[in-house]
Amino acid sequence: MSESTSTTSLEETMDLSEVNPEILEEIFLRFPKKDLVKCSQVCHLWKNIINTRSFWVAKEDYEGETYLRSLIDTRKPILGNDFALLSIKRPYERELLVHENPDGKTPVTKNADPRWYFNDGGNGWRYQEPPSFIQSHFHRDFKPIFDGCHETSYGTCSKYFDLSIKDLGLTPEVMDNFRPPIVFSEWVTNRSDCGCLYRSSIQLFNENRHRIAWERQELSFDQWQYQLWQKVEVVMQSYPPGARSIRILSSGRDLQFWNGHYGPKMAGCQLMIKMEETPPPTQPFELGGLQDAPME
Repeated sequence: MSESTSTTSLEETMDLSEVNPEILEEIFLRFPKKDLVKCSQVCHLWKNIINTRSFWVAKEDYEGETYLRSLIDTRKPILGNDFALLSIKRPYERELLVHENPDGKTPVTKNADPRWYFNDGGNGWRYQEPPSFIQSHFHRDFKPIFDGCHETSYGTCSKYFDLSIKDLGLTPEVMDNFRPPIVFSEWVTNRSDCGCLYRSSIQLFNENRHRIAWERQELSFDQWQYQLWQKVEVVMQSYPPGARSIRILSSGRDLQFWNGHYGPKMAGCQLMIKMEETPPPTQPFELGGLQDAPME
């Protein structure tokens, strides 16, 4: 067989333009997800097969996954119609952080999502395992729910990370029209012999990196207050249009300027996007630059 004949046969073998759509779908189910996104750009027929909810539900069934079905089972309106993006990124109703980093250089970074940036104050951050407590000053409801925690010092110790909505699997249309709630939570406690202060915030920025909205919570502990893990939750919702990136920030320091690690202890942080629509904002928010964003 000549080279030209072989090439012609190969081209004829690879021509899928006349294949029955049902057969094409069976073929596509066996492709990696990211390759399917490229396939949808080949022609209208392929796009019409791939860019449907039913196809991506079938794809997840084929892969033994249940994410899209779990969203459908909530009986809530699904925010967004890019089901490829939803299946690949899985932005809603799940924990978006991890709690370990094998590539971390210190115990602080090894026991945290690799996207966190840590800024030291005083004696800096410390990862303590088990957490350091005054044994005679536990609240009656105290439970040792964490084997280790991040501890802060007498100068403000802060940590933050930035995420684009694209990285999360959210589109500008979803952010501008539905404003799904962004929820950050963290468990916090004290060492009872020293007063301390904890703060956390969610900040939204537009494409020019101007801050367009932010929400903050804080929790203070008096000296000799009984030790008890408390969950602090920040919810960002009903925000203005234009949000294109998110900054999560938490910080802590002791209030008595003691050498060592007597500031708030933090553990079990979580980030979640709720698949819910919230109302538009009722008041305008003054634009602020990234340099104006509070760091504690």
